[in-house]
Amino acid sequence: MFGEGDGTWDKVSSGDLTLTLFKTSSTERAAPRGSRPGLSADMVVDDFDAAIKGLRAAGAKIENERRSGKGGFAMFEDPDGNAWEIMTSDRPAEIRHVVLNASDIRKSREFYVKKLTLTLLEDSPSLFVFRSGDIRVSVFGGGKKLNLRKGPSPNLKLMFEVANLAGAVKKLKRRKVKFLGEISEAPGFMRYICLADPDNNLMFLAQYLRDPLLPYPQKK
Repeated sequence: MFGEGDGTWDKVSSGDLTLTLFKTSSTERAAPRGSRPGLSADMVVDDFDAAIKGLRAAGAKIENERRSGKGGFAMFEDPDGNAWEIMTSDRPAEIRHVVLNASDIRKSREFYVKKLTLTLLEDSPSLFVFRSGDIRVSVFGGGKKLNLRKGPSPNLKLMFEVANLAGAVKKLKRRKVKFLGEISEAPGFMRYICLADPDNNLMFLAQYLRDPLLPYPQKK
């Protein structure tokens, strides 16, 4: 956002990145393309078409524009000749939720919440939920204490978030991926289905019905 400066400097933000721009009295011109003067940076956007339209409206000269589906890649220069690349990132699934089965809920809660000071989202006698960065971790009972001499047990499951669970399952079945059971639902929270990798490590595809990083809504 512009407007913080005093005329000799200003700021502009893009996602988690903030640029501070300083005004100089230099009359030095930008070097020829290829030498990449000043700043060269990549910008990832969600809506490629809207971003390109906005840049053109602002007078930017777009070069090397390439498209793939709804995404794309292009290059442009700012008024000082700094080179920018703008692109979309097509990632069909991201890990946001991990489920852990613990042999002792009390000891696990003491370790993760008290000792590691991770943010507690939900708490009950049968489970607790904490947040680590952008990952939700749900801890249930029923796990086994690992015996490292005999190898690990399947205490950990990965949750892969998808926007359209039914569509993702249909696509993966065409790729000969086998699922364990059918689509189920945790009411008000998520729809999910289980599958296994070649080593039989269990994981899930999940379509969330609410933000998994927020506490469960309290009844009024």
